[in-house]
Amino acid sequence: MPHELVLPWANTGRLVVADSCFASVKTAIHLHSVLGLRFIGVVKTATRGFPMDCLGIVPLVGGKGSRKGLLCTHEETGTKLLAFVWVDRDRRFFVAAAGSLAPGPKIERCQWTQVNKD
Repeated sequence: MPHELVLPWANTGRLVVADSCFASVKTAIHLHSVLGLRFIGVVKTATRGFPMDCLGIVPLVGGKGSRKGLLCTHEETGTKLLAFVWVDRDRRFFVAAAGSLAPGPKIERCQWTQVNKD
């Protein structure tokens, strides 16, 4: 990622969200330690430094919406990283230099259904 494109947002603490094409441990560390940005991204193939072996087999009781994670601090930069797995239909893996796995507020939505007039 060219620095010139992100410089207007450097050191603002904003959150960068990336798909699997851009997400990696290296990206999370660079954006946080060099540019002062928080990061979260889906990890599929760029797994260097990511604990895929551990998170790929960890038991996830409760099915859909279950999550488990690992925290670490990068030795050279002091960046706190969160690697976690979340279950939808399949396991999804994420790396983040922001956030936590603490439960958020419950979201309730009004759902409309079509009533048959017969």
